[in-house]
Amino acid sequence: MKTASPSPGRLGAFSLVEIALALGIVSFALAGIVGLLSATLQTSRSSMDDLLVSEMTSNFVNSIRKQDFTNISSNPTNVFFDMSGKMINGMDTSTGLISNVTAPTAVAQGAVYVCTAQVTSDAALEADGAPNLWNIRLMFQWPAGTPSTNSQKIIHAFIARY
Repeated sequence: MKTASPSPGRLGAFSLVEIALALGIVSFALAGIVGLLSATLQTSRSSMDDLLVSEMTSNFVNSIRKQDFTNISSNPTNVFFDMSGKMINGMDTSTGLISNVTAPTAVAQGAVYVCTAQVTSDAALEADGAPNLWNIRLMFQWPAGTPSTNSQKIIHAFIARY
């Protein structure tokens, strides 16, 4: 049986054109993967921010619910949170309200998020002169202590008197 012998000019190796073409295909695929990776990281960061903001909202609204219903509008307008979502403003035991903390003090204590709260009552639902429903508008911004509006979320919450 006679086997085919390679041609005299080619010994079975890849040519330079074939190697360049293979490298071009591989680099094109890697560029697409790197592009998807950056989009994935940005989506992951946004998802983490959303999760943390919802946890901070829950903690803040629950701390407001613990107060006397008529004093809800007396809360400070700015509430600060650290990187893990823990509220830096403590509870003032003498008044039963969330204590007021200035921005430089909060940032020095590790504040990353600031929540600006606007509390309004629904006047249409005031049967006995006292509000029966509080509308709470929470605007979270980060990083705390800067006037940046690039990273912010606005959430609405309601607290009803039972």
